[in-house]
Amino acid sequence: MSIKFDQLKPHFISIGIILILTAIYFSPALSGKEIPKHDGISYKGAVKEKKDYEKQEHRTILWTNSMFGGMPTYQISTITDGNLIVKLNRFTNLFSNGPIGRFFCAMICMYIFLCVIGVNHWLSLIGALAFGFTTNNIILWEAGHSTKLSSLCYLSIITSGMVLLFKRKLLLGSILFSVGLSLNLAVNHIQMTYYFAMCLVIYWIIMSVKMAMEDGALKLLTIKGILLACTTLAILTTTTNYLSTYEYQEDTMRGKAILASNDSVDVQSSSSSVNGLDWDYAMQWSNGTDDVLAAIIPGIVGGGSSGSDAKVKRGSELAKLGVPVGNDAYTYSGELPFTSGPAYFGAVLCFLFVLGIIIVKGPLKWWLTASVLFTILISMGKHFPMLNELLFNHLPLFNKFRSPNSILGVTAFFVATLAILALADILKEKVSKENTFKGLKIAGIITAGFCLLVAILGDGIIPVDSPMDAEVLKQT
Repeated sequence: MSIKFDQLKPHFISIGIILILTAIYFSPALSGKEIPKHDGISYKGAVKEKKDYEKQEHRTILWTNSMFGGMPTYQISTITDGNLIVKLNRFTNLFSNGPIGRFFCAMICMYIFLCVIGVNHWLSLIGALAFGFTTNNIILWEAGHSTKLSSLCYLSIITSGMVLLFKRKLLLGSILFSVGLSLNLAVNHIQMTYYFAMCLVIYWIIMSVKMAMEDGALKLLTIKGILLACTTLAILTTTTNYLSTYEYQEDTMRGKAILASNDSVDVQSSSSSVNGLDWDYAMQWSNGTDDVLAAIIPGIVGGGSSGSDAKVKRGSELAKLGVPVGNDAYTYSGELPFTSGPAYFGAVLCFLFVLGIIIVKGPLKWWLTASVLFTILISMGKHFPMLNELLFNHLPLFNKFRSPNSILGVTAFFVATLAILALADILKEKVSKENTFKGLKIAGIITAGFCLLVAILGDGIIPVDSPMDAEVLKQT
């Protein structure tokens, strides 16, 4: 069946709008300006010896002495020559390493996914922009976590493929799932891939039960075989990178214990004395309850840890003493050691997400809701040990990762999706007017009521003093 231009025209318009708005938002990058990203600066220092050597000798070097006690350079700068998937990643990022290409990719992928699940192109455009400009994504770019951001971009393509497979559109579903997972793996941030894979297992269970009840086991086995084949194909595209990483990790703090324990001596545990990472080290960046609430109220635990434009939090000891704010002012009062800012999803998106829980029907709603709850609990790390200690001690590879709070980048995808689905169902009149108004009322009471409670009680229920206040007070 041929596709007419009139059918594609709305999508071309949406793509153009995404490109224009992204270029406007990041317009300083067009004039050569660049954010001094911490991890980006560290990377330049890590690869300097390698690049100097290759420039002088005109050949590749696979070892550097400038990092730690020496390490393979392919763990610092991945070798991708000849990998066509990496070339495709360059294409989807507009052949640019700058923010315009990266955020354009994130929004286009989200746009495709929303169209796949039946959302019209205008709402898909709104959803793509809402997801792309999520505060957490901006923070990732500012911190220099570009591979993490790239990994999050392709989650929507992976999900598109899986949704289509369960809709019995096997060819298109296979292509999108394989390409999406290949791109996700190629950008080399396995932690985000791992976290999202756990959520896909939830989707697989929900859809498998539904399909087994409706169509029997045969069709389910067919889809299972296709997913296994597509996953294998995607893994093969980046096997050289991940096999070398798996081999190398055995000689790092993420590998086996290299220091023998002595029960007769009280020695502090470390990652060198346990298999995988030490629990305390891995869970340093664990969200507290207040950090999670920053998803709807961005200033609930202050702003970033420091900055010349930061303000000391109202009600804190520093504010009471009139301590001036300098470049090193510590304005954050949550549970993280430090942060560039809150993982704010947007108050409107959070409201629509709650509305979606109430009015949207079907297995996709339950998957999105369960995944949000699951990922939030994981983000709390040591503050929710009931789940995280179980995963850390028993789930393969889970104890290789640190900074569980970073999973909120995955959470943002689920929140934005269900929020847009709620609007789509209302516009399609899948929900009666009576149920729509009822849902709006309940969602409004839950979200607005909570925000009002925090506004009224504020300083009485939320900590206002940061862990670093005592150090600043000593110097005043």
